[in-house]
Amino acid sequence: MSAVRGERATSVTVSYVITLGISVVLISGLVMAGGNVLEDQRDGASRTGLRVAGQQLASDVATVDRLVTAGTDVDVSLVSDLPARIAGEAYIVEIRAHPTLPEVAVLTLTAAESEVVVEVTVRHRTPIRLPTRVSGGRLRIEYDADAAPAEVVVRGA
Repeated sequence: MSAVRGERATSVTVSYVITLGISVVLISGLVMAGGNVLEDQRDGASRTGLRVAGQQLASDVATVDRLVTAGTDVDVSLVSDLPARIAGEAYIVEIRAHPTLPEVAVLTLTAAESEVVVEVTVRHRTPIRLPTRVSGGRLRIEYDADAAPAEVVVRGA
């Protein structure tokens, strides 16, 4: 009778260890999957926020361009109040020429940590100082009539 109890105790212990091991593997898998979901959601939030900020900046650049081309007043300046951080991280705004369309500028917004990149285009008649690289946040868009040629300038405010 003592031999049966010893075998039974071994099988209960082995069953317990196997159950514990399976539980650890399953919980680890759930934690890893949950981490990936959170990272994907953060990237999606960054992408959406950068797109909105880029569209706002493009709208503000287009507004300055319209004011310059429509009027004789060459003293045009506008402050674009973009958020300093999007989805908890800083970002960079780069403005460069479109590769094939000379009347279009490309605004590239890049999140610093997640490296999410969003591009927005803006049409313009007045030359824009290119290339330009500024940190996201409060920006000043102004017309520089003294530059040769006169141009729209985007800089940190």
